[in-house]
Amino acid sequence: MNPLLPAVAVICAAVPPASVSAAGTGCRMISPVKADETVLFFTTAASPAEDQSGMWLAEVHGIIFENEQSRLIVALLRKMLGIEEASLTAEERVLLRQRLALFTVDCERGKALRIVLGGQTFDLPASGPNGHFRTTLRLPASMTQGHRELSFTAVLRPGDTRRFEGKILLPADGAAGPLVISDLDDTIKLSEVGDRTQLRLNTFCRPFRAVPGMAPLYQRWQTVHQAQFHYVSGSPWQLYGPLETFIRSEGFPEGTWHLKHLRLKDPSTLRIFFGPHHVHKTAGIRAILERWPRRPVILVGDTGEQDPEIYADLAQRYPDRIHRIFLRNVTAETRSGPRLAGLFQNVPPEKWRLFENAAEVPEGW
Repeated sequence: MNPLLPAVAVICAAVPPASVSAAGTGCRMISPVKADETVLFFTTAASPAEDQSGMWLAEVHGIIFENEQSRLIVALLRKMLGIEEASLTAEERVLLRQRLALFTVDCERGKALRIVLGGQTFDLPASGPNGHFRTTLRLPASMTQGHRELSFTAVLRPGDTRRFEGKILLPADGAAGPLVISDLDDTIKLSEVGDRTQLRLNTFCRPFRAVPGMAPLYQRWQTVHQAQFHYVSGSPWQLYGPLETFIRSEGFPEGTWHLKHLRLKDPSTLRIFFGPHHVHKTAGIRAILERWPRRPVILVGDTGEQDPEIYADLAQRYPDRIHRIFLRNVTAETRSGPRLAGLFQNVPPEKWRLFENAAEVPEGW
């Protein structure tokens, strides 16, 4: 589910994606990456073009920023979260400062980067006010055949020895396995969304912990069924780094990321975190369905906030695409209770299932 996050953030609305062909990159003015700037690429995926051209559509998405440490903003964030450092352990204080610092970076707008992928150069569109840049590359099949992923790097100034590398995931040749669209909080990561105090501490002060059994389950789905994973959450892009590290260290399959864009405007921003994330998550899932229109879909979430409402709605809108729904029961729901019985009354009962531990989730469908 969606963690309760700080009211202050620096990332705002999404930058509309552009399209760049391998045949040419045009005459866009390129912006050198300065010594005090950092580039972070988010893990994305490629898919075959639907126009039968034999091309592949590979998304590139990232952010460019300067690391600025603002004690004032960190102190403000800590106060708004209601976290007293005196009550924390030494390890928790270190994590709190590290994670809050992710919200104080200075995002760079108007920066157009160049990358090298498969021996070719591609010019990316300029970053938006939030520092994000996003585009879709059209790649010939010869660049993707035989690979499970494509790596690329940002072109830096002569003498700059840093390396900013990105990754584009590729499905196995001919793969027709399901798209597994998974929530994060209280689905695969223990967050305790129902307890706001514990939620704050688990999000900002403690090492992320995996829900027992979920990583091995996802690994089996990937190995046996060639499942392709997509992580959709109301968490902000500022937490991508720690979340991606959590996924890798706990052994969850790599996947694409669909997090939330936030912007520092005024104190009312705090209501974004207390309020629903229905629109954001629904839009993210629908975009995945549209990009891979021929793959069956498995939705995995929990009952803590709005996953049942979102998933039930999608199951009715896309009855031929949504094959299974698995909901981790963290609120003592029952299938016959008023909430779930009402939501899923028009969904075939065999399509959705409650579970309390991963061992209850079938490995096949």
